[in-house]
Amino acid sequence: MPKTRIACWGEAEKLFAGRDSILRREDCEVLLAASARELLELARRAAPGLILIDQDVAGEEALRLCRELKSGRQTAGIPIVLMGEKIDAAKSQALSSAGVEGILSQPTPYRMSQSLAPFLGVRAREHPRYSLEASARVHVEGQHDPLASRMVDVSLQGAQLEIDHPIRLGSGVTLSLPLPGGEALQLNATVVRIMADPLWGRNRLGLRFQGLEPSVQGRLGALLRSLEEVQASARREAAGRQENPHLF
Repeated sequence: MPKTRIACWGEAEKLFAGRDSILRREDCEVLLAASARELLELARRAAPGLILIDQDVAGEEALRLCRELKSGRQTAGIPIVLMGEKIDAAKSQALSSAGVEGILSQPTPYRMSQSLAPFLGVRAREHPRYSLEASARVHVEGQHDPLASRMVDVSLQGAQLEIDHPIRLGSGVTLSLPLPGGEALQLNATVVRIMADPLWGRNRLGLRFQGLEPSVQGRLGALLRSLEEVQASARREAAGRQENPHLF
């Protein structure tokens, strides 16, 4: 059963960014509204545990919407978190005065997870997780053939990935991550979370690394630093295109 019902208004790609969003990691029930009026109706009817608003979609209407939510008898007690690419100090102060409990300026998937975790009653992730856009392999104890996964998010502590075949909770596995030069990084792990996706017929696995040697931890750290640089560069380029569209 989902732990928390969340009413959201915003771009689905941003809300579920990088497959690292806590909305997916904690298997929340997400109710996605298409307008301010629809979000109000959802909040009144469904009694969510959290309201998440995308400032870049809501625009100036966000402030009015938050005030209306906080003034309603049925919705006043629901925490509101607002996210956006550009939220200056003055706007943050106005939103806080309107009853917004959390404000995410220029949110990344990791920052979203850190900020939303307290509202969902879960522990914030200790380490940021980065998307690896390459094929990885999962070797399961007792199975001869490895399982392939093209979607992997990895941190110093563990990984999240998607595969076609089911794996039992608690299974021991070895995650093989490709590195530049054709070699692979072998990481021993335990399956600590399984989230079935019946729509796509896939399974999202949460892995926790176990017994990594210092040399392996060092190589993993180097991989994560390179992924962080690549993804930070991509975010800067995207922001530049938004600010100067005529230059591209």
